[in-house]
Amino acid sequence: MKSEFMLDLCFIRKQEPRSSFAKSIEGLLQQLFAKKFSWFLEEKQEGELEVVNAAVKGYSDWEKDEEVLLFIEEQAPPEFWDWIHGYRLELDLKRPVECKHCG
Repeated sequence: MKSEFMLDLCFIRKQEPRSSFAKSIEGLLQQLFAKKFSWFLEEKQEGELEVVNAAVKGYSDWEKDEEVLLFIEEQAPPEFWDWIHGYRLELDLKRPVECKHCG
């Protein structure tokens, strides 16, 4: 069954002068979700910290939150775990439309 997938991720790290945090996050998302989902990144700085919020969305075959989390746990590279500080996940299951002729 198809579901609409919406995942908000918050990544934080200490500032690194010669490195784009948003580009690093873009690379992580490419590894995890390439060709399956789209995303939008919002980058900001809070004192000495760099913050990137990522909104990932699309359609999937996942039916439970646990399936999504297991996929991420198995596929995410180590830096994902170093930088992740929070997430919000929503799955909206799309039920097949019942046949009007069959009652």
